[in-house]
Amino acid sequence: MAVHVMGTLALVAVSLAVIVLFQNITSYYGLEAERVQLSEAVEALGRGLVEAVALHTMGESNITLLEVKLPPDISGKGYTVELRGGDGEAVELVGRVVGVSLAEVVVLPNFGEGVVEPVNESLELTCGSHVITVRSRVTMPSRGAVYVAVLRAGDAQLVGFIQERLGREEVEAISSGACSWGG
Repeated sequence: MAVHVMGTLALVAVSLAVIVLFQNITSYYGLEAERVQLSEAVEALGRGLVEAVALHTMGESNITLLEVKLPPDISGKGYTVELRGGDGEAVELVGRVVGVSLAEVVVLPNFGEGVVEPVNESLELTCGSHVITVRSRVTMPSRGAVYVAVLRAGDAQLVGFIQERLGREEVEAISSGACSWGG
């Protein structure tokens, strides 16, 4: 009888070990999939940032907006992408999935005229009767579109993100140069 109980306990222990191993393997591959998806989202935002700065340096306006399409979530989880760096150096985008995943992309938009700097936390654009907030962070999922904003501030160009639904009036106010921000 004791041998039968020991055999059953051993079988249960081996089964539990296999289940734990399987859970760890699926968890590992799930995290890897999240990192890949997050990296793709951060890289898409980085490409948008470089394109917006290129358009801005070629144009004459004080503000340039470029809409960027981002996935609404990563494996069903929200995520954030934050601008860091500057000081005349490269701008860095750091993405995080709610939980643990992390992805970093270094963007070198410092070409053309002037230095590119991220906005400091947030900045308010006053465009006629509209106030639009430019932030250094994108948080997904978002109810509105995501725009990369480039603002001319003396010899520097400030970059940030607008994460609002912009109506035709706001876009026309921005396009017409009717915005100010104290920069």
